[in-house]
Amino acid sequence: MDGVGAPEIIMRNRVNGTFLSQNVGKPISIIGSILKMNPSNNGFDIQTTDNHVVSVSCKEMISECLDGLVEVRGIAEGKNSVTCDYYILFPRELASTFDTEKDNEAVMIVNSIPNAFKA
Repeated sequence: MDGVGAPEIIMRNRVNGTFLSQNVGKPISIIGSILKMNPSNNGFDIQTTDNHVVSVSCKEMISECLDGLVEVRGIAEGKNSVTCDYYILFPRELASTFDTEKDNEAVMIVNSIPNAFKA
């Protein structure tokens, strides 16, 4: 279905810090807690569910103060960096109950199975 403003559907690998380097140049989704905003307001650092620090570079300036849990969707650029297509901040009530250990386990399982979602 095509429509004006319809988002493009892109298959993304769900990763944590451990699997980021195996997905360089590929579209990914990664969850983490925001550690700090870059002084130039064009990115931020997150701590992933497996405790890696990842630098996130945004294509546009960030106009809001970011805090809490975030899902970043973008392109893996290296072992510890992502170019962000867009991000989704978790509402505080969801972030406070989000189980990072279970999320990390799920990511580990999905990434241990080759082509987990292909027929």
